[in-house]
Amino acid sequence: EANGELQKNQHVTVGYVGTETNGAALPAATSPALTASVRYVVGFCPDAGQQGYELAARRAAMMAAWESPATNSDGLPLITTAQVPLTLPAQAVRPTGATIKAALLDGLEPWLVSGGRLVVERGRNTSNASDEELWDTSYIRQFGFYRRDLRSSGQTTFAGSFVKADGVIDQPNQVTTVAIEAWAIGKMFEWQKAGIYDGAELLKSAVKAEIDGSDRSRVNLVVPGSPVIPLHQLGIVAARSAPAL
Repeated sequence: EANGELQKNQHVTVGYVGTETNGAALPAATSPALTASVRYVVGFCPDAGQQGYELAARRAAMMAAWESPATNSDGLPLITTAQVPLTLPAQAVRPTGATIKAALLDGLEPWLVSGGRLVVERGRNTSNASDEELWDTSYIRQFGFYRRDLRSSGQTTFAGSFVKADGVIDQPNQVTTVAIEAWAIGKMFEWQKAGIYDGAELLKSAVKAEIDGSDRSRVNLVVPGSPVIPLHQLGIVAARSAPAL
């Protein structure tokens, strides 16, 4: 029920403590397949010291508590208290670099030991989209913010208004599609200032509002989404002369 009408923006987080090979089969084995969605996280922590659902609950709570939907999960610890310590997996069963890479490619989110804590190696949902930007857990949450903000702000801004097709405004409670487009562009710049939008100036020309052809009381508005993308990797080349990148 996260579609364009209901917009509940649900997310599901699962903790998996088995092998990478078996875990890799999970996202595609469900019906519907989790690989077709960006709203699922299957955390990978082989032979974890806790039940998988305990770790999943901590990861889900972490994302629910984000102050900003544009949050880079890389290296964030799974939080607990001194009264409920997290037992770390034994050194012998911790995944190798190759296994971690395979898990990420297979739609699993590795939860690993780093600095004596259990952390998220890299934010990763179960999507198998060719566009890897969609893989990060923050991507769909930024889209969810855009939808909620446009809906709630639009209801307040245009409450009691009348839409004029000819563009001539005679009363303060009248609006045109041009005015609605200007309002939407203003929201894009607000999001950019808040750090959850990229390229408002470049994309503002793509905002379009038009009166519905079959229902003149409805205005159809298109606003391009453009989430900020977390930095996951830094490719470094040290050379005597600058190589071609």
